[in-house]
Amino acid sequence: MKSYEDFTCEEARAYREGRKEYVYYRFLKGLLRILSEENDVIYDVGSGSIDMLSYLPCKKKVSIDIAYPYSGNGVIGIKGDFLQIDIETPDIYTCFQVMEHLDDHRIKSFAKKLLSARRYTVISVPYMEPEGFCEYHLQALVGEKKVTEWFGNKPRYMQVIKEYDGSYRLVCVFVNAIVKDDDIKRQFGELSAQYDECMDVPENEPSEEKIS
Repeated sequence: MKSYEDFTCEEARAYREGRKEYVYYRFLKGLLRILSEENDVIYDVGSGSIDMLSYLPCKKKVSIDIAYPYSGNGVIGIKGDFLQIDIETPDIYTCFQVMEHLDDHRIKSFAKKLLSARRYTVISVPYMEPEGFCEYHLQALVGEKKVTEWFGNKPRYMQVIKEYDGSYRLVCVFVNAIVKDDDIKRQFGELSAQYDECMDVPENEPSEEKIS
């Protein structure tokens, strides 16, 4: 099976570019604008060639990828295995559409390191994707239960997002510092309202954002 590291730079760029207009990308960029307002350092893990950070007000923005980290426009690119490299602790870790590619031996260590961020950890994964749906994905049927098992903690905020092609993404935010509940509900509630018309979930699954 071909892994992400085996892609050529052109193949990886085409893969990422084809997803830039997805609903969840727009949702994540809006979410990061909110979370980064009072934070100085943000690291995007598994960024590939996509810029998720340059528009943010953070003083330091870093992209980490095992093969093709994004760099430019004020973003520092670091090539390497996230679990092996020694880096500072940022205010925010982000990790989008990466964890489904990790095997069971690595995923909890990966999650633990992501949770070491000072304030927020933000991830997205395919939502309840059946086993075998994608040959590159090692994790299937990912929902709240499985994410909680990986991280050993429930996300503070979750949103299921439906794409125009009928696929689904689960966005989770872990809050690793004391943040007022009212602030969390106000910030995420305002953001979710902007995308109500684009969001839907399968029957018998959560139909709105969950804040715990």
